[in-house]
Amino acid sequence: MAEKVLGIDFGATGIKIAEVQTVKDTVTVLRQLFMPLETGLVHRGLIEPEDVARIANELKMFLSSRKVATRDVIMGVGAVDEVYVNRTVTNWHDQKDFHTAMGFELTVNPDLLPGAREGVLLDAVVFGELEDDEGRRKLDTLLIGVAPDVVNTQLQVIQKAGLRIAGSDLTAFGLLRAIALPARPAGQLDLLVDIGHEVVTAIIHEGGRPYAVALQKGAGGSDADAVVEMAIQYDDPEKIHEAKTTPSGDPVIHKALQDYAFKVFTAIQEAIISYEVARPDSGAKIQGITLTGGGALLRTLPKTLQNSFRVPVEIGVLDESIAGEDLQRYTPNGKSNACCAAAVGLAMGATV
Repeated sequence: MAEKVLGIDFGATGIKIAEVQTVKDTVTVLRQLFMPLETGLVHRGLIEPEDVARIANELKMFLSSRKVATRDVIMGVGAVDEVYVNRTVTNWHDQKDFHTAMGFELTVNPDLLPGAREGVLLDAVVFGELEDDEGRRKLDTLLIGVAPDVVNTQLQVIQKAGLRIAGSDLTAFGLLRAIALPARPAGQLDLLVDIGHEVVTAIIHEGGRPYAVALQKGAGGSDADAVVEMAIQYDDPEKIHEAKTTPSGDPVIHKALQDYAFKVFTAIQEAIISYEVARPDSGAKIQGITLTGGGALLRTLPKTLQNSFRVPVEIGVLDESIAGEDLQRYTPNGKSNACCAAAVGLAMGATV
């Protein structure tokens, strides 16, 4: 694997890029870049085939203008309608045969990955081995499926931009690698919630080990914009941003922000309930919530979620072990929401 790698996170408002270098055990972020995209070119994590050439050309020119010489890329995948994740128990398979065998097993038992289309690309996080009541070997598995056309269109963008694909991963897993996580005793769970422009990603984890991933629409940053715009009766982006992030005594704005916070609460609650249904034997409760993404900047959101879930809620920052200058974007209250964290974590997955 190359010493320097680009992590690329395709988002609704643009492409986030992190150039990461690893020397021995030290991960250094050399730079973080954001390339704006016209609205609609990436929709809920999807790129339409007819837009591939345009996005690739813009990406190629952007990297050239920034004199980025690194060509190896790890790309993130986070299409809300085409990524399927389920914690389940599968038959035991040898590691070298796992993906092929799981493809056949999924054909026989589609309930292992509910809603997944036929022919999805499979990956998995295996937590351990167990036995069923009849003594047969089983695997406790977080099963992941991605529609192949999602990966293929992103791959075409990368290649047409003159880059080399070194791998891909769930964008959620990139976030989990890069964000500073609370230290907890074994067996205690936390929730990492990324509020993107169109998609909310909720990751239940134990010390960075993912136990469940839920991608949901209807509570992203664009939904916050719509609620606030309706409240203030202005479609000026600057006024909307000010209303979301600047303290105000206006009861209309306060209600709008509370209405949006309820949308986020519902998305998070659904993710937690889904996990509890899948793992009724766990008994572990969420001990804290970490927020990332542009939506995390809403001034009332952390406190509202903290009051609702009765657990600490923090704004995510990059892990202290990651070196580099000017790593983080800061909010008005001085806290970072680590805007390119997913891209950083994607590159880290290739180099460490």
